[in-house]
Amino acid sequence: MLILSQINHKKIVKLLGCCLEVEVPLLVYEFIPNVTLFDLIHGKTRTLHIPFSSLLIRIVNDVLAFLHSYANPRIIHGDLKTSNNLLDGNYMAKVSDFGASILAPTDEAQFLTMVQGTCGYLDPE
Repeated sequence: MLILSQINHKKIVKLLGCCLEVEVPLLVYEFIPNVTLFDLIHGKTRTLHIPFSSLLIRIVNDVLAFLHSYANPRIIHGDLKTSNNLLDGNYMAKVSDFGASILAPTDEAQFLTMVQGTCGYLDPE
């Protein structure tokens, strides 16, 4: 929650608030009215054309570049997969689910002990 509250990027789902007065904290995010990228790829409702696919890839790449290079402190998402990419009303991707995210350590030895996320979807650094 702390990580997501520090991020301000138009292609990252915004954390609007939280409630810590219950046993399990509740997070309130902006509403994204469409489907996930996973649903789009594996569903039967829309065909993914190469120009559209390239645009989605560029959007997610821009988000990763922001998190890894421009966010202060730098952030490693740790669980970037198609089901964590939500598509808005214009079918533009917004990255979500920062539950496995970590602040990028400055010490490589510390980094090797902190890696977590879904196997196969970890960031390459």
